[in-house]
Amino acid sequence: MIRARAYKQDWIPSPVQQASYNITGTVATPTMNPAGGTYQTSQSVVISCSTAGVTIRYTIDGSDPTDTSMIYANPIICPLDSYTLIKARAYKQDWLPSPIANSSYWITGTVATPSFDPSGGTYIGAQTVTISCATPGAQIRYTTDGTMPTVTSFLYTAPLAVNTTTTLKKPGDLRIAGLPVKWPQRCTPSTALWPAPLLILPPEIMRRRSTW
Repeated sequence: MIRARAYKQDWIPSPVQQASYNITGTVATPTMNPAGGTYQTSQSVVISCSTAGVTIRYTIDGSDPTDTSMIYANPIICPLDSYTLIKARAYKQDWLPSPIANSSYWITGTVATPSFDPSGGTYIGAQTVTISCATPGAQIRYTTDGTMPTVTSFLYTAPLAVNTTTTLKKPGDLRIAGLPVKWPQRCTPSTALWPAPLLILPPEIMRRRSTW
């Protein structure tokens, strides 16, 4: 508060004048934790502001926050398989509103395990194997040489023809879409880990099964 009075010789002093000055400023920009980005698990977004005593208002529909937007009170949940754009602005009486903060959250998840049809097992004749995945839009990559599938492995686009040559030519691991499958050591289906590989046995081997 400032008080002032004016004086002049032979004059009566002036009345006292006073004035109060409340210096505020601009509210600090809100921050979000975690930061925007792509995540594989659901996220709880906490919004905070370094200016004390503020009210944070936010939107998730893409519009800019105003002094009538939703009041932030609890963490904002970003669920699996979603995209959320959060915009926030902080307000305080007699202060200028903060700049608008915004963060985008892409929440993905874990792709569902591929499935085989027919399932792994021992078969007398050649088989046509269909691979599917319950996650919409997923690409299935596969290998038949014992290596782990990567994003550059064969792209599955059509059922696989599995015959005697491709089954028995390369003993060891068979991995399709990242699932390791062990060949049984003595071609006994009950010893295979699920899902078991497709074993197509020619007649001459079938006739010798009793000697295994």
